[in-house]
Amino acid sequence: MFSYAVKALLFCSAVQLAGASPLLSGSAGAMLSKRQDSGAAASVSVSVNAQVMVKGWSSAADAAGQCQSVFEANASVEVAIEAATSFVSRVNEVNSHYGQCDGPSDAVVSAQFQATITKLFLSLQVILQTGQQQYGDDWNARFKPVFQSLSPACVTIKDLFALLNIDLAATLKVAGLDLNLFLNVGIDLNVLLGLNLSIGGLITL
Repeated sequence: MFSYAVKALLFCSAVQLAGASPLLSGSAGAMLSKRQDSGAAASVSVSVNAQVMVKGWSSAADAAGQCQSVFEANASVEVAIEAATSFVSRVNEVNSHYGQCDGPSDAVVSAQFQATITKLFLSLQVILQTGQQQYGDDWNARFKPVFQSLSPACVTIKDLFALLNIDLAATLKVAGLDLNLFLNVGIDLNVLLGLNLSIGGLITL
């Protein structure tokens, strides 16, 4: 079975062969609209161009990769906590700024987003697997609460996949995610992503 990293590399290569084009520059995808809930305080959701949205989530996937490198280097608990907190903060920041886009896009942009989220989940899976093995009691007491705050971003990912007409369940099956690893830190992907996948090992086709 291919490693998670190899799967991610093959997935991204397939997207490039399909004709991936450069992401828009920062100026090309200015924020298009803001929606404010009347009467409620502060929660602002921003709708952006689909290509800009992909670029934003790519930064979250990159942050996941950086956190993965720290965990795989067998870092101390304090260094690992700092890396995990930085990664989760970046994801939540991206979720706040790129949680909506202004409609379906072309197949290339959809494929780029699919590859980006696949990369994010595969890195997160390695983080969870490595962390549970390395950090013992600290894992439950200190790491779990950090990763549990990723739940809102998972719901956003579900909505964006639907908007871009991407099959989320099939994407996760191809990635071969282990639902139990996520469930062990309080991230129930079946519930958060609106899926009905079996729990008991790797998700497979």
